[in-house]
Amino acid sequence: MNKSKSLLKAFAVAALAMAGAAMLPSCTDNEEAAQEDWGSGTISGVVTDTGGDRIAAVSVTVEGSDASTTTSSDGTYSLDVKIKKTVVAKFTKTGYATVAMTVPASHFTGGKVTLNPVLEVADAVITGRVLDASHGNVPFAGVTASIGSKELVTGADGVFSFTDLTIQDYTLTLRKTGAMTIIRQIGKDDFVNHKVDLGDIGMGGKELFRGKSLDDLQQQAPFLFMDEYRGGWGGGGLTDWSCTFMSAQWKQEGNIENQGEGMALRIRNDDSDKENNPVDQVFQDTYIYGIKDITDSNKYLTVNARTHQGPAHFGVVVVDMTSDDPEAIRLPETALKEYTDGFSSGDYLNFQYDLSAYVGKRIAIAIGTYRWATGDYWVQVPLKHITFAPEYVKGDDHLTGTEVPALPGWHLTLEQLGSMMPNPNRHFTAYTPDGVQVWGRDNWGPQYKAWMYECENHIASQWGFMYVNKDTEPFVGEGFTIKTRGGVDPDYELPESFWFSKFSISDANDHIAFRVRNFSSTDPTVFRVTAITLDGTAKALAPYENNAVSAEAVDNGCWKFIHEDGSKGSPDKYATFRYDLSEFSGKDIVLCIGVHKGETRDGEQKLVIYDVTLD
Repeated sequence: MNKSKSLLKAFAVAALAMAGAAMLPSCTDNEEAAQEDWGSGTISGVVTDTGGDRIAAVSVTVEGSDASTTTSSDGTYSLDVKIKKTVVAKFTKTGYATVAMTVPASHFTGGKVTLNPVLEVADAVITGRVLDASHGNVPFAGVTASIGSKELVTGADGVFSFTDLTIQDYTLTLRKTGAMTIIRQIGKDDFVNHKVDLGDIGMGGKELFRGKSLDDLQQQAPFLFMDEYRGGWGGGGLTDWSCTFMSAQWKQEGNIENQGEGMALRIRNDDSDKENNPVDQVFQDTYIYGIKDITDSNKYLTVNARTHQGPAHFGVVVVDMTSDDPEAIRLPETALKEYTDGFSSGDYLNFQYDLSAYVGKRIAIAIGTYRWATGDYWVQVPLKHITFAPEYVKGDDHLTGTEVPALPGWHLTLEQLGSMMPNPNRHFTAYTPDGVQVWGRDNWGPQYKAWMYECENHIASQWGFMYVNKDTEPFVGEGFTIKTRGGVDPDYELPESFWFSKFSISDANDHIAFRVRNFSSTDPTVFRVTAITLDGTAKALAPYENNAVSAEAVDNGCWKFIHEDGSKGSPDKYATFRYDLSEFSGKDIVLCIGVHKGETRDGEQKLVIYDVTLD
């Protein structure tokens, strides 16, 4: 049938439809268009891969018809089709991503059109197994797994496997009626030999924190290695002026803003949140969370907090990760009255929580706000200080306990040495990503997430920072800087500040190296690397090798050096200092890297760290 006859037929059908309108429902314009027919035609062309090579045995089909063919050995094909308003041709072959091409009828010339698709290799695989966490972790059948447009349902073995994938970022969703939906983010860097094996994924378990099952906590919650966390840069000498390390080290859910006075937990307040998130006095609306080992030395939790737009309801929820049947337990607050009507205070108050019941256990812990009543959209609870200690901490003080005798004024305690969690990581980045503002009153928030999520074990999210007399200064595109005050006397005993972390030393990681620089060719920076055993013995370490422009030992185990070169774009130009830790093999130690005020100068002296590696 030619085009003119097709149009006449269409008019005739339309007239008949009008005559019978009282008896038949009318078709929509789109339905009529879909039924139009422009006769027969031919689609032809050549199929190649992204390298330009022709591909044989590619299946060519047309949606809504039986027309099909395959490409020949030289990648060419020709297929007769019925021309309609739109023709959708699909090109499919195992190991390649399917390509669909839509051709309007107007693109056929003389009944012919040429399509030359390019197929991308798609031989990657994402696989895993879903287990029923509510019934002894047996394989979970009937779970719908989806990645993009691909979807499948698990069988009796609980296994899902997505094949013919290109290597890119994916979002995996697992759904089943009556079970909590699980979402996993898969990055292109997660593919190893073109495969991602997610292993066993528990599903069907209870919702413990809002949107988090036990499996989510095991997969996503960061370890809280330290016993002290500070948020916000304002309000006194114990708070760093440029950074909120609390934000870098706890995982965040909900609406969080890093303010100068503290890390503010805010009720989710976008218009969609107001419409879709009702009052919930069980699950926290906005919260921070992590995993912590509890000991006799850190069993008392103190949360230093205030409110904006009170009254606010917030609390601490704990999950015993060692339990056979974990439950989310909201802890009673012991220091102040129970705020059944919320609390409202422009001053920071200390809320105290007893974790004694969890000594010897690993817990997941969340600190967050509740959407207690309709209209609680802008309520905020800024957190300034969170501590785990052998006694409750007063105000914004340092941790309670027995100060390490060998290091007076360092604010490290013997209890802290024992209760800190050993850091299992071996390489730590210390530079700040480009395009990230890290100080001032603008753009609070993204930089801390960048340290946690975009950098490889950033020192700000993996080590503790101890403010003694001076703050940090994270230079964008440079290493993280700790520095001295200007115009004060030399002090080779007490550092101005230092980084510290706990490690289990073995033959596999009995050396440490870090890359550093300073900002002067005439004014040396003084630093000290200290190893502390858990009995409180402290030893200043001397490098066995370095390539600084100049470096020499000075008083009390400190070293001074000058090395002005090195940047994010040229990390090898930093000076490298190497240390031997083999004498501590088989032991847990706390390593400290601190900056000291050396020769008297009016200005600051700076220690810029690019990265730290144990090997």
